[in-house]
Amino acid sequence: MLVHLFDTGEICYYKDKDNNYYGINYSYMDKGVLRGYANVSPIETYLDEDGDVCHDYDDDMWEIDADIMQGYVDDYTKNNCEIVESGDMAEDEDVFKVKEGDNGWYEELFDLLNPEIATFRLDSTIRELPNYYKEQTAKFQLYQKCIISDCIRRGYRWEEHHHDLAYKYLDSNSTVVEVGAHIGTLTVILSKLSKEVYSFEPLKQSYDLLNKNLDLNNCKNVKTFKKGIGDKKGKIKIDFISDGNCGATVLKGGAIKKNWKNRNDLVLDLDVDMITLDSLKLDSLDYLKIDVEGYEENVIRGGLKIIDKFKPVIVLECMGDYNYGSIITDEQIETKFRNLLELGYSYKNLMSECNADLGEKIWDILFIPKQNKK
Repeated sequence: MLVHLFDTGEICYYKDKDNNYYGINYSYMDKGVLRGYANVSPIETYLDEDGDVCHDYDDDMWEIDADIMQGYVDDYTKNNCEIVESGDMAEDEDVFKVKEGDNGWYEELFDLLNPEIATFRLDSTIRELPNYYKEQTAKFQLYQKCIISDCIRRGYRWEEHHHDLAYKYLDSNSTVVEVGAHIGTLTVILSKLSKEVYSFEPLKQSYDLLNKNLDLNNCKNVKTFKKGIGDKKGKIKIDFISDGNCGATVLKGGAIKKNWKNRNDLVLDLDVDMITLDSLKLDSLDYLKIDVEGYEENVIRGGLKIIDKFKPVIVLECMGDYNYGSIITDEQIETKFRNLLELGYSYKNLMSECNADLGEKIWDILFIPKQNKK
């Protein structure tokens, strides 16, 4: 008896009692035979212009369970042909055994069976990006599944506006705190332009990759912390890790888009240490960057004392509604961050499309203390 594993929309994966893995390719299967096994009735039957009987089906109604597929596979092997053993032909067959080196089916199945490996799988190539800092080349090891990594692979700096802001507001005497560092694509430029950087990344895999990328770029003035930043000290759970981009890691209480695919198996009972900005023993703070997927209000509440003391330039990512990816309005900004405005900050919404053809947008808000004339 076949046991159902996954349905990806194109391939339905099964295994047998001997742990052999099989793929059913929807693009090539005999749908007429399968409808018979699934006992699916047409939603409409009519005569065409030649008088032939035609049927329309609502294929979304199919119940493709293991018994149905077992019958289909048995019929396929009995009356049609043998199951393909060589993956070289798999893309042109509707039933095939999944083996290594088989046009990507094996890797896809491996990823589905091992989500923690797939989500955090690294690109084996160290990517070089010319002119990352002035005329210097930056080096990065990247995730295979990550929109930020994809941007670097295409030869672009991620979120170019952050580079512009860093050049505008930082100098060799600046102290920077970066909350939500991911793999360090911005940390590198912050390091090159400032005196010291305190960088926070709570997800272990990204924290490890952050440190590797800092080493690759000889960033000696960065102190990294595998911690979250919020409004109180303690432990907090990671509530969400996006299947397609672990940069979208959300602490419990943050914002999760309804259309994001969560890997619940990655976040189960996953705790991180939480501290506050106010608990940091800093002699100065000139620039504060926050990218925490809807947790930004907590970060600010836990840092009002240090913010009030040093009045850093603050740039933070914030949406009006994370479910819809809507632009935050002035009214929402003035409500969510009233505490900053009461400390004498003005703000500028930096919302714009940075790579419109790829659907990439800038969601950042720039908060500037009144004494800063830049």
